Amino acid sequence: MTATATNSIAQIMEPDERLFVSDVAGGAFQAGVSAGRWSLDSLDWPVALISVSAPPREGAPSKFSLRFQLAGYPDSGPTATPWDRVRDRQLETSQLPRGGRADMVFRRDGWNQGVALYAPFDRVAADGHCDWAAKHPHLIWHAGRNISFYLEQVYDILNGADYVGL
Repeated sequence: MTATATNSIAQIMEPDERLFVSDVAGGAFQAGVSAGRWSLDSLDWPVALISVSAPPREGAPSKFSLRFQLAGYPDSGPTATPWDRVRDRQLETSQLPRGGRADMVFRRDGWNQGVALYAPFDRVAADGHCDWAAKHPHLIWHAGRNISFYLEQVYDILNGADYVGL
């Protein structure tokens, strides 16, 4: 694709999409891809499907897919729903990651119908917890962050010593 064609495509994109596309082409995201931590599976703005790898556990997948809503990115933080790529729908509760922090973030108790991760870096969860900014400032989304920040948090949860699989 020529530079002129690329510029024409970029001009068609809304600013939030253009920033997201720039971030996934950038060093932090691509370093995660190269390390096998995550992959961008699809992008149909403002929805992106991104898979995050998990260590081998009996009966558990090697990666979990998240369906991101990204409208307003990065000013509005991402929110992600655990996603079943085969059935193209929200992941069944029984298929959510388990153990320690995974139990807290990938809640199985029906919180918010399971449409978001229960974490300070997720827009939906953070909007309902005003105290999290003071309690967890290192985990709160702000416009200076990019999608790699969110993915690093999820990767760390899935690859922590307390992750047990399903």
